[in-house]
Amino acid sequence: MSEETAAAACGEAGAEFVRQIGEFRSRFVEAMDDDFNTAAGIAVLFEQATAVNRFIETQKLEQPEGEPGRPTAVWAARQLVEIGRLLGLFLEPPAEAAGAAGDLIERILPVLVELRRHAKSNKDFATADLIRDRLGAAGVTLEDRPDGTDWRIDQPAADLIDQAMALLIETRTASKKNKDFATADLIRDRLAEAGITLEDRPEGTIWRAGG
Repeated sequence: MSEETAAAACGEAGAEFVRQIGEFRSRFVEAMDDDFNTAAGIAVLFEQATAVNRFIETQKLEQPEGEPGRPTAVWAARQLVEIGRLLGLFLEPPAEAAGAAGDLIERILPVLVELRRHAKSNKDFATADLIRDRLGAAGVTLEDRPDGTDWRIDQPAADLIDQAMALLIETRTASKKNKDFATADLIRDRLAEAGITLEDRPEGTIWRAGG
């Protein structure tokens, strides 16, 4: 998500929040330019984390009405991680969180592989190539073999989940628009079998993962 998209996601509150995040980044850069002032840099990170938590609370992002602001909060959290990594922070996710993310992506990727196979069987090579290329850009390499398709993940699973689900939701939306309801239903049903529920709303489709 770009900074402009994050700012526009939830009105004036989102725009002001994104502006604050930009200020935190500028202050962090200034601290690093000041003879690599680590203490000042870490202080900025703490302030930014507090601002993210405050945004989550004030925008009620844990409630259904807070849905529009969630992408902005995710964007801001990623900005925090990015600058924190310059100080050697956030390089390794907590083992429990990494395990949960790994389990979830291993449930999502087979759905994308089946969707790609379905597209190829229907001679919809544009969709098949889109899946391959988008996954490749996200750090997942697909390897077609006579007995099926394997994959190799080249980045933390937690960084892939949102991108993979966005690809599935976009493909399902396009299928419904083109009246290809068989493909749309395939995506919904396979995700449900994987413990992932899609919920269509007027502003878009959201998803929830079960255990």
